[in-house]
Amino acid sequence: MLSNDRSPHFGLNWRSSVFGTTGRGITFTVVLAIVMYTVPYFLQNDYQLRVATLLIVYAILTTGLDLTMGRVGQISLGHGGFFAIGAYAEALLQRVGVDPWASLILAAIIGGAAGLIVGLPVLRVSGPYLAVVTIGFALTVQSLLYALVPVTGGANGIAGIHFLDNIGLGGQGLGTYYGGLVLLVVALLVSVALNRGRLGLGTSAITDSPVLARASGLNVQSTKLRMFMISAAMAAVAGALFATLGYISPDSFSLQTSLFPIAALVLGGLGTVVGPVLGGFLLVGFNQLAERSAQGSALLYGLLLALAPLILARGIAGLVIRLWKRLGWDRLALGRPGAAPPGGPRRLEALSGASLTVTGLGKRFRSLQAVADISLDIAPGEVIGLVGPNGSGKSTLLNMLSGYYPPSSGTIAFDGRDVTRRTLHQRVRLGIQPTFQTAQLMRSKTVRDNLALGFLARRARISDEEVAEVLEVLDASMELNASAGSLPEGRRKIVEIGRALLARPRLLLLDEPTSGLSQQEVDRVRGLLEQVAALGVTVVLADHNFEFVGAICHRVVVLESGRILAVGTADELRKREEVIEAYLGHGLTTGAGHAAGA
Repeated sequence: MLSNDRSPHFGLNWRSSVFGTTGRGITFTVVLAIVMYTVPYFLQNDYQLRVATLLIVYAILTTGLDLTMGRVGQISLGHGGFFAIGAYAEALLQRVGVDPWASLILAAIIGGAAGLIVGLPVLRVSGPYLAVVTIGFALTVQSLLYALVPVTGGANGIAGIHFLDNIGLGGQGLGTYYGGLVLLVVALLVSVALNRGRLGLGTSAITDSPVLARASGLNVQSTKLRMFMISAAMAAVAGALFATLGYISPDSFSLQTSLFPIAALVLGGLGTVVGPVLGGFLLVGFNQLAERSAQGSALLYGLLLALAPLILARGIAGLVIRLWKRLGWDRLALGRPGAAPPGGPRRLEALSGASLTVTGLGKRFRSLQAVADISLDIAPGEVIGLVGPNGSGKSTLLNMLSGYYPPSSGTIAFDGRDVTRRTLHQRVRLGIQPTFQTAQLMRSKTVRDNLALGFLARRARISDEEVAEVLEVLDASMELNASAGSLPEGRRKIVEIGRALLARPRLLLLDEPTSGLSQQEVDRVRGLLEQVAALGVTVVLADHNFEFVGAICHRVVVLESGRILAVGTADELRKREEVIEAYLGHGLTTGAGHAAGA
C-alpha cells in the first residue's frame, strides 16, 4: 500500500497480543477452566453437583445467544426452541441406542440445521419483528413437544437419559459435569475465534453500521446467517447437556428459557467472552434462591432486566474490562502496537484504475424520477467531478454506481464487465470502493479498527504495520488508538478515505467529502485527494463546492434535475452560458460547509 523502497510488510496478527481482546478471552477461558475443574472437590451432594452443571449448561446457552445478539445485533427470543431441540434430540437418540456423546454431536448438527431453516426467512427482518418471529418459533416448538405424545411423551416427558460418563474424569453426574466443562471451553474458544481478525472486525461493523460492513465487502445477510447457525448449534449443545441430567419435559422449555440468556447477557455484558458466562452464572444462582416461588423468579428477571442497563451500561464484563485497562494490563504488549517501522518518508503506492461506462442510467422512487438517462464514459485513472444543487441526483447516481441502489434502467460496466445487477458488497470485492456523505465509521471502535476494515474488501490478512503507515501519510497527528466517535467530522472523513485506500480500489466513489467541514478541514481533505488523484485510481467525486471539484478533477459533470446539463473542464464550464444561467448564485459555489442531501 505504501512504499519507501524497503521490504514488504510483515502482516502482524490483528489484536493478537496476549493482553489484547483475544488475550483477555483466552486468559479468562483458561482461568475459568482451572477454577471449574476444582469445584466438585468442594461439593457435598448430588444436588450441588447438579446446580454446578446447570451453571455450565446456561453459560453455553448464553454464549451461543451472544454470537447472534451481541456480535451481529440480532435480537432472538427463540433460543429456548433450539435448546429444546437439542435436549430432545439427545434423549431420542439415546433411546434408540446411540452413545450419549455421539447423540450430543448429532444434536449440535440438528440444532445448526434448525438454525439454518429458521434463519433463512427470519433474518430478512430485524428489531422487534425478529423478536416476535423468534418468540413464535419457541412457542411452536414447546407446543409440538406437548402434542407429539408418541415421540416426546407429551407432558410426561422423557426420563432415564444417561449421563456423559465416559471421558475419564468421573462417572455419572461427574461425567456430565466435566464433559460440560469441556464443551464450555470449546464454546468460549469458538467465541474468541469469531471475535478476532477480519471476521471479528466485520461483525463489529455489522453491529455499528450494516452499510459500512457492506462497503467493506462483507455479505451481511450471509454473515448473520452463519452466526445464527453457530448460535443455534451451541444452544442445542446446551440443551443436550441439560438432557443428560436425567429427565426433560416440555415444561422445562417455556418462554422463560428463552428470556433467561437475554437477561444473562444484559447483566453480564453483550459482545464479550466474559459477559455471557458471568451473567449465566449469576442468574442460575439467583434462580436457585427464587426457585420455590414462580412469582419470585419472574420478579427477579423483571428487576434485572429493568435495573441492570441503568446500573451497568455494559454489564459486569464492562466493569471487568475497565478494571483490566485501569491496571494497565492491556498495554503490556511486545513493541508499540500499530507503530510504523522506521525507514524514511512514506508515499502512497500507485493503484491501477479501471474504466467505467454508464449507459442510459436512471432511478425512479415511485413517482419521482431522481435520475434519468445518464451516460458517461470514464477512462482508467480519470478523476470525474459531479456538481449540482441539492436534489440534482449526485448522491443517487453515486449510490447506483456503488450498488447501494439498484438502477431502474440502464447499465453499468466496470472494467468491461457488466455489474448492473451486482450488489454493493459484490462490487466492493471487484474494486469499487464507496465513501459516504456522512462518514460511515464504527464509532465505538478505534481509528485503527476502522482503517483495518479496508482489508476486508481485498480479503487480505490485516497488517498493523500497513494501517499505521497509511495513517502517517493521511494525518500523522491522529492517534491510532483514538476513539472514532470522538473525532471531528473532517478527521472522520480522512479515516473513511484511509479505509477506502487500504482496500486498494480501482474505482473510488467520494460523496460530498467537504460537506459540513470548515475551510481548514476542506484544505486538508483537498490535499489528501490531490495525493489520491495522483495514484492512478479512477475517481468519481460529488460535491457542492465547484472550486474544490475543479481543482482536483479532469472533467466535471453538471447535473440538473437528475439529468446531465453539461460536461467539460472547470474552466470550460465557467464560460458555458447554460451553466451560469442555471447555477449562478445558488448552484456552483466556492465555499465549504454546505448541507448534504443531493
